[in-house]
Amino acid sequence: GVIFDSNGYIVTNNHVMEDAKSIKVALADGKNFNAVKVNKDQQTDLAVIKINANGLTKAKLGRSENLQVGERVVAIGNALALEGGPTVTAGIVSYLGRSIQEPNGTVLYDLIQTDAAINPGNSGGPLLNMAGEVVGINTAIAAEAQNIGFAISISQDVLENVILPLVNTGHVIRPWLGVTFTELTTATISRYGLSATEGALIVYVEPDSPADKAGL
Repeated sequence: GVIFDSNGYIVTNNHVMEDAKSIKVALADGKNFNAVKVNKDQQTDLAVIKINANGLTKAKLGRSENLQVGERVVAIGNALALEGGPTVTAGIVSYLGRSIQEPNGTVLYDLIQTDAAINPGNSGGPLLNMAGEVVGINTAIAAEAQNIGFAISISQDVLENVILPLVNTGHVIRPWLGVTFTELTTATISRYGLSATEGALIVYVEPDSPADKAGL
């Protein structure tokens, strides 16, 4: 996990917290705390936990939108739960904006792909740039490949729309239109005789939804 607020707020992965009956946080100085609050968001696989502590040294959050492919990064986490402290690995940003599907069916978007070694136990730990700023939360690996790991981007959008709402309200509010749509292709443009050349084609409108009431 990553301490992002000196008053005891820590961001980690939802899948790390998902089936936990109790949560203990061990800090780098050897102090242990029980989590007193856990707020999770399955759609982004992020969670925020709170411990009763203040005056903590917090990590500096960077902006993943400033990353570039080829940039060097460092991953930190408790790989394989090895004794003695966190594991540190280094690599580069291999790709930006990657999407993957988790075993539970959740699709994660806008991920950072890196060749920094990420192993079981790294989940929830930080991916840092060379300025020591957290730009991602390590979350998954491609088991059938080598040196392909993924981190959830820590962008201004994720901070404002996921992390801070989990702190302030305990959940993430998402807008709902009530439509199913598909991207326009040459085939659909030809089939329906459309004048548009790009955009989205609505294929279903949920009855009594906001989209229905708006006349879509």
